[in-house]
Amino acid sequence: MSTPASADLPPAAPAPRAKGLLVAAILCGLAGIALAAAACWSFIVESGRNNAMAGTVIFVYPVAALYCLAGYLLYKPHRAGGWLAVMTCALVAALQFTGIDSSSATWFSPVVLGNLAVVLLVILNWRHLRPSRQVGA
Repeated sequence: MSTPASADLPPAAPAPRAKGLLVAAILCGLAGIALAAAACWSFIVESGRNNAMAGTVIFVYPVAALYCLAGYLLYKPHRAGGWLAVMTCALVAALQFTGIDSSSATWFSPVVLGNLAVVLLVILNWRHLRPSRQVGA
């Protein structure tokens, strides 16, 4: 009796990708791109009006980068991407409700609904996220 060689076995199929994580990754990526584009447009408009506060829009770019990074890490299903997506969405929702423009803070605004959708999709698909590799352990 001989055991089958590893060359005789068919290649293992890749694990199916969770659709919820793919949707969350796309939403995060689009949110990051839209946020950066809106900040760029706002800077151009306010600079044309000679507004001295136009440069403060630079604080929006790190948040846009966090959204894009979270989208990338969710696309490659890393657990760090899940944490980053949940924290970034919570930060943006909290800023909308308590900070910058609280007059437009409603539960049915596109920003709040998008952030809520990302948080729910990440939580519901948490089991599909791989733990990050430990370096130097």
